[in-house]
Amino acid sequence: MFEQVDAFKNAEMVRQPMILDGKGALYFMTKNKDNVKVLRTDPTIEMGAHGFIKSVYALRTSLVYFLLYREGNFYLMDDQKKIRVLKPDDETNMWTNINTLEIPEGDAKSLVYSDFDEFCISDSVLHSNNKMYFLVNSRNKETDTWSDKDIMLDNH
Repeated sequence: MFEQVDAFKNAEMVRQPMILDGKGALYFMTKNKDNVKVLRTDPTIEMGAHGFIKSVYALRTSLVYFLLYREGNFYLMDDQKKIRVLKPDDETNMWTNINTLEIPEGDAKSLVYSDFDEFCISDSVLHSNNKMYFLVNSRNKETDTWSDKDIMLDNH
C-alpha cells in the first residue's frame, strides 16, 4: 500500500484528463480551496520514490476548464476564461507563462464548465463541442467571430 504523497495532502484531484508528454511524464492537477497545482511524474524516478511527483505550476482559481498539450506548450483555462500558454523549462521542467489568451467577451458567455468536457486547441482557435472560439491577446481588441454559429458537422 502506498503512503499518502505530500502533493495530495489536504487536496483533491481536479476533474480533468491527465496528459502524457513526449518524454513519458504524466501531468495532472490537484486543488486545495482555490489553489490549483499542476503536478508532473518523472519517468526517470521510480514510482513512490522521493521526487517522483513534483509541482511544476500553481495558480489561484476556483476551477480549471481544461489543461491541454500541443507542440511543446501547455494550455490552461482558469475560472476567468483566460488561457495561459505555458512552456516547461528544459532543465527544471517548471512552467513559465509565455502568453495569455482570451475569448472575446460575447463568446465567453456561451462557454459553460463541465467535468471532463472535450476541448482542442489549434493555433489561435479553441474547439469545444460544436463551437469554435477565436482567441485574442486582449478582450479590448475584440473582433467579430463565428463562435456563436453552429458550424461543425454532427459527429465531426
